[in-house]
Amino acid sequence: MPTTTDDYALLLRYITTQPDFPWDFTYKYGPIKLNLGDCNNAGPVSTDFIGGSNEWPEADQARREKIFQAHVTYQQGMMWFLANDEAVPQRLRDFVKTFGLPKDQFPETGGWPHELYVREGRRMISDYVMTEHNCTGKVVPEDSVGLASYTMDSHHTSRVVVDGFVKAEGNVEKPTPAPYPVSYRAMVPKESECNNLLVGVCVSSSHIAYGSIRMEPVFLLLGQSAATAASIAIDDGLTVQKVPYAKLRERLLKDHQILDWTWRCKPRRSLLRRSGRRRKRPRRPSRRRRARRGPPRRRPRPPVPRTDPGTH
Repeated sequence: MPTTTDDYALLLRYITTQPDFPWDFTYKYGPIKLNLGDCNNAGPVSTDFIGGSNEWPEADQARREKIFQAHVTYQQGMMWFLANDEAVPQRLRDFVKTFGLPKDQFPETGGWPHELYVREGRRMISDYVMTEHNCTGKVVPEDSVGLASYTMDSHHTSRVVVDGFVKAEGNVEKPTPAPYPVSYRAMVPKESECNNLLVGVCVSSSHIAYGSIRMEPVFLLLGQSAATAASIAIDDGLTVQKVPYAKLRERLLKDHQILDWTWRCKPRRSLLRRSGRRRKRPRRPSRRRRARRGPPRRRPRPPVPRTDPGTH
């Protein structure tokens, strides 16, 4: 468990390598993405306690509580270090000292969340495993129970030393070209292992695919599909593996569940590029028409506030 300034030696090296670097606590520059109520890791040395959660999937409740508290200590210690350690540049220290915890959030636990955010732990392995090929549209299952669309996203998982330099490994941020279907078979276990269980969260998927599937809206719609399948299984006296997909699909569509993706709106330019489709450029009016219209009207843009960390 980190308890001394030595635990932040790598952070110190990181923030002092370039003395004039504009640390502004955004996702672009870091070292932390600081938002009201929703902070995030930003960069290779940040709030992620890399390696500290490796035991979580197999740990008992007592061990998990220690892992939770180790993460709390790491993040609290990091903020104290940035605000108070004399080795940290004065401009950065002064900026961090202006931070505080919202008084209206988590008052029972001193302003800190009462749970550890666990993005990924155990995942089921069933007869169908969702992979990156599903996320990119190369493989499309025939038994869709909902659509996912988020970027294939994973934080750093480890650090290694290469040629004298510390490098963080595991970060992935790869967009998906379009919403893609999640298979019903990825929600049900192998029938030889269990025949009355539906899994809407820890679905059968690879690590990369789960980095896209694991969004709350997807969990909500998979939960709806799982409940519908369970209702059919109970009413017809079937195991969950034997639920007729045609019947499940019919009821889901009746309940306005979206199971297939079609271009309902103009796709993003990046999607057009990846799919090979060309976007038609609008025709510009002739010079005579432009002359009659007069100069183009420009919408006034509001001033963009800029925050200099050194002024706080």
